[in-house]
Amino acid sequence: MITLVLVSFAAGIVVADALHLGAPIATVRLHNASGKGIASLRLVHEHGLVEFANLAIDATRSVHFYVPGKSSYIIYLAFADGQSLKGGAGYVEAGYLITETIAESEVKTEYTSLRYQP
Repeated sequence: MITLVLVSFAAGIVVADALHLGAPIATVRLHNASGKGIASLRLVHEHGLVEFANLAIDATRSVHFYVPGKSSYIIYLAFADGQSLKGGAGYVEAGYLITETIAESEVKTEYTSLRYQP
């Protein structure tokens, strides 16, 4: 009986690790579909921010950040021509995979998955 309990417990650990269950991480894919280069981008969330520069036309970059539960974020970006734009999903939970498609005048949000995707 104890062997069955220990084997079941070990199997649960392996499955949880493989599926990243409980990982307090959110993933946001940022796709530049604007037809213009992005000089800088800031994703500001409740526990910090992620910044990077030079997102080329049609390029995609994924960012991962700590989300210990329900949270929110906003994206601020500056195109290479000086125009600026803000947008983003606003709401995020641990495990979400969100795709933000950056157009010339808006940021379109798509909730790709509500489970952690490494």
